[in-house]
Amino acid sequence: MELKQLLKEREEYVASQGGYKYIIEGDENLNSLNIKIINAYKKKHDSCCLVKIHPENNEDCVTPYTDQVLKNFACDAVIPESNKILRDLIILYNQPRNKSVELFSTIMDSIEENGGIFFIWK
Repeated sequence: MELKQLLKEREEYVASQGGYKYIIEGDENLNSLNIKIINAYKKKHDSCCLVKIHPENNEDCVTPYTDQVLKNFACDAVIPESNKILRDLIILYNQPRNKSVELFSTIMDSIEENGGIFFIWK
C-alpha cells in the first residue's frame, strides 16, 4: 500500500475511534498502521531516519532505519535523511532545564519542514 493511502487510512481509523484520546492502550490497529507508514515512507524516499524526541539511555535521537524490526513506540517521527540541526535541537532540549515549549515547537517545525511524519502510539 502506498504512503498516501496509509496516512488516509490512519486518519480515518483515528476519527472512527473519536480521536487519539479514545484509542485504548495497546491498540494493534493504530500501532500496525504506524509501522506500515514507516515502511512505506522508507520505500518512497529510498531511506529514512527514525526520530526520538525523548531518547532513552544513550540512544541516538536520529537513527537510520535499516529495516530493523520496528516495535510500538519505535519513534516519534520519521524524516527522509539525517539532519544535524534537528539532532542538535533534540540534544539541547533533553538537557536539564531546557524543556521549553518554544524549543519543542522548533523541533516539531524542523521535522515538518524536513517532510517528516509524526506518530502517536498506543
